[in-house]
Amino acid sequence: MKRYRYLIERHEEVLNNLDAQLNENFDRRDQSAFARREWQLAAKRFREYRSEVDELVDCCIAQGIEDDNELRRFAFSFVECDPYYFRSGYTLSRLLRKIKWLSLFETEKTMLQNLILKRIDTKALRNFRDICRLIPIIETVGFHSAIASRARSSNPDVKHRAELAASYFPMTGNFVATDL
Repeated sequence: MKRYRYLIERHEEVLNNLDAQLNENFDRRDQSAFARREWQLAAKRFREYRSEVDELVDCCIAQGIEDDNELRRFAFSFVECDPYYFRSGYTLSRLLRKIKWLSLFETEKTMLQNLILKRIDTKALRNFRDICRLIPIIETVGFHSAIASRARSSNPDVKHRAELAASYFPMTGNFVATDL
């Protein structure tokens, strides 16, 4: 898994650098013909960048991860890393659609629980609901308690995200922060 983590983190770093270069050149593109050409080249480099991560994601989506332990390890490494780069949320959502059909190991459930708790504590992002839809298959008493404690947070954003996540628990549904 460390190999995949390194690949994913490197992919994130390179794409974020290419994106920064694109944005920097965008701001100067009208200054001269040279600046416009630099912007076009930065856009081309950004659009055309592909790494082993892209190929692994494509394989996960095309082949599925049920019968391939390496692709499964990659998919869960991606979940664990939770990278943030252009279109990474869409990639995560696509992988989660594959993950939801698996019989999960305890370590995999823990990775998904940690992702949800991290998103509750920081920010939800666009795919938060996609992630929360996995709660019925990763539910544990400890996880339920962790979300309930966050639902009692004095931070209104954390409290709101925790309440949203709690609404996905199958048995308790929308629980009030004082339920536990």
